[in-house]
Amino acid sequence: MRTWELLSLSFLMLSSSFVHASGALVSSCDKIPSGYSGKVFKIKTDYLAETSNKKRPWEYISFKEEPQKYAYTILKYIYDGNIDCDFDLHCNKVANWYHAPWMHYGINGREFVNGLTRERSFKPGELHNDQKSMLQNWAISIVNEQGSYTYGQVWKDINNPDITKGEFLDGTVNAKLVFTEATEDDIPTLKNSITWTGYINQSEKGTPKVFKQLRLFQIDFLVKDKRSEETGWVAGTFIYDCTINNKNPWFNMKLVGVAWGNDPNYFRADYIIGKRLLECWINPDVMKGSLGYLGRLNGPIDNKKSSCLSCHSTAQYPEKSPSVPSEQSTEGEIKYWFRNLKEESFDEGALNFDYSKQLSHGIRNYYSAKEENDSIGCNDFNYKRYH
Repeated sequence: MRTWELLSLSFLMLSSSFVHASGALVSSCDKIPSGYSGKVFKIKTDYLAETSNKKRPWEYISFKEEPQKYAYTILKYIYDGNIDCDFDLHCNKVANWYHAPWMHYGINGREFVNGLTRERSFKPGELHNDQKSMLQNWAISIVNEQGSYTYGQVWKDINNPDITKGEFLDGTVNAKLVFTEATEDDIPTLKNSITWTGYINQSEKGTPKVFKQLRLFQIDFLVKDKRSEETGWVAGTFIYDCTINNKNPWFNMKLVGVAWGNDPNYFRADYIIGKRLLECWINPDVMKGSLGYLGRLNGPIDNKKSSCLSCHSTAQYPEKSPSVPSEQSTEGEIKYWFRNLKEESFDEGALNFDYSKQLSHGIRNYYSAKEENDSIGCNDFNYKRYH
């Protein structure tokens, strides 16, 4: 590590205003191709060490009575200062947002251009009958100041994360931007979408990595909102839709829905007779095939046997249960994934991470690397450190 890098790291660790996370030393495990001179992702982890009492623009908007107003207020909050700098968090002069540490690790870890991690792929025929191959989806997640406080408490000791500190503060906002290698031939409404370059797998099988153009397809949010008696959280999903026809493509995001609970008493018999879900609002203009289990809120790239909140409710350490029930699960077993959990673990004997998959995955990655005696988290040492 160069001298200025050591000085920078020492300053951050000694600062009384901020804490610094071990995984923040590595932004990506990718080896940058020779001659590359473009954008390089830098993780931002100067988390707040003190809580903030800032007013939140959505706190007097009812997510049950005015779900659309609530969701678009959150989207504007996420955009503030970020779309002007293409979500380079270091350049945002209006608001502070942060990345989770230890998402660089593993075969799905952050690529080096935009910090995208690999998501579930579209299966052949999932988008339309002419789709013959798997299509990759990659995403980046960010958290606001309130959420960064919890990251900082967990990672205060850079060599010994405190996994008992995983409860988030009211007002925490997590946002995820999902990009796809699908084109407008695959999804006509992707026309003129925001494009990023990703250093992603050449094919579904994995290596080698190549540069590919990706299009913004989906934006998800999770808000810790104490008014949600069911889970303590409110989830929302948007998809890109060029027919909105705004000159600025960032504002061509169509709301899929908002959810504040898992509807734990709603299953197939209710769905068959057309009973209404009670703990979410779904946009009636959205195709039902893109939703989650029995019409619950999900994004098109997400597993259809799940929902936004049910998936995130599995955030814990150790990660005993998968994010979604297996294909062979009975309805009785599936019900386990649709409980309304509020600050409690999905499984007995695990520590709750309060609906944060970024936190649970990061902790899992950290301990996996530790078991491999690889403190950096790039076990083939095919990496470069970025500050």
